[in-house]
Amino acid sequence: MEELDSLPRRPESVSLFLGNVGSPRRVPRAPYRAGTVAGVGLLVLALVVSFAAPVAASAPSEAGPAVLDPLSIPKFANQLTGPPPVYTPTVVTDGADGVVSHDYRVTMSAFMEPMLPPPFPETPVWGYGGPAQDAVTGEPLGFVRGAPGPSFEAERGVPINVEWANEIDTAHMFAVDPTIHWADPNGLGMLEPPFAPYPPGYPGAQAPVPLVPHLHGGEVQSTYDGNPEAWFTSDGIHGSAYGTYRPTTPNATVDQTIAGRRPK
Repeated sequence: MEELDSLPRRPESVSLFLGNVGSPRRVPRAPYRAGTVAGVGLLVLALVVSFAAPVAASAPSEAGPAVLDPLSIPKFANQLTGPPPVYTPTVVTDGADGVVSHDYRVTMSAFMEPMLPPPFPETPVWGYGGPAQDAVTGEPLGFVRGAPGPSFEAERGVPINVEWANEIDTAHMFAVDPTIHWADPNGLGMLEPPFAPYPPGYPGAQAPVPLVPHLHGGEVQSTYDGNPEAWFTSDGIHGSAYGTYRPTTPNATVDQTIAGRRPK
């Protein structure tokens, strides 16, 4: 922490990171509150579903794929060199230099990322992506994908409109349990015993993958706060509570939040 505290930082700059993206279920959550630093709202998102790809592991068996020996993974090997990037907004103005909003388009997709130290292989993850910049220098970094992902740098009173696009068009990487209440985009209903073992489980429960983002650190309406029935899939299937702040593509939704005060 002392090394991070000594890093140069732009005025009114905040760097936080994204948390988890996953299939929605009814899980109790503690409420989150917004914070501000020098007039900047702290906005952090909820997304990371990952598992390690096997290397130097035990041989595969009929019980499942090979797994890593956890004792073979060194601790505290990857150094934290600075804050994560921040998304770069499209600044919407009123034509007279007045800022109307900061608009973003953030994708949710599956990709490979180096989660473990060398020489371990990359890990399959679900994460966020979008145009980003260095949180300290402001240098453009291009399109950045990560898990955890970049953060938002918010200004008090300036609305943030985020278009979330579900681009995960492959099956879920983990077994989905369709015997409890869940999103159920294919309308399987509540299944009764005897239950099929996994694999293969229930292919109709593995795809398409329903997602809904949840924002940490912002004062947002419940409509835009990760309602478990507000999910949407890459092929445009929507949960019963799905909604969007403004029109977008069927595989996406647009949310709005305002740092420092609750949207009306």
